[in-house]
Amino acid sequence: MGFREDRAMQQTLAIAKANKLIEKLQEQLPNMFQRLVDMSMAEIRDSLRAVNEEQARKVATLSTDIYNVLARRQKLLDLERKVKQHKGQPMLLTKRETASLLLVDYSTLRKWARKGFLVPTRITPHRELYRYSDVLKILEGKV
Repeated sequence: MGFREDRAMQQTLAIAKANKLIEKLQEQLPNMFQRLVDMSMAEIRDSLRAVNEEQARKVATLSTDIYNVLARRQKLLDLERKVKQHKGQPMLLTKRETASLLLVDYSTLRKWARKGFLVPTRITPHRELYRYSDVLKILEGKV
């Protein structure tokens, strides 16, 4: 695996961790609110001071990852609408759309094409289109 594939894998793992954290927070939220109400203002101030920079950085990274997941989800929803318009015809994506959905660079797409992992359809010598179904398989982890 190259650097970009590793980065894509790290982002995918970060997204999974973010989803687990969100679920855990949703379960703990009612108890957290009750504890906050029960604490005195001094305890709240002391608790806030206890949060260090590392934790704040992790929260910032996590929020960025969540934003990226939501943006990626919106792109998928937009593509789903396009797929419905094609009514049975194979949906083809440009290099830009494919790279954006998979969170990889064009060079990674070329490497995957050489390895047979994600093979494009060549329209012209410099124009390649990718099947939406193949991209979905990669996103769903079926490849």
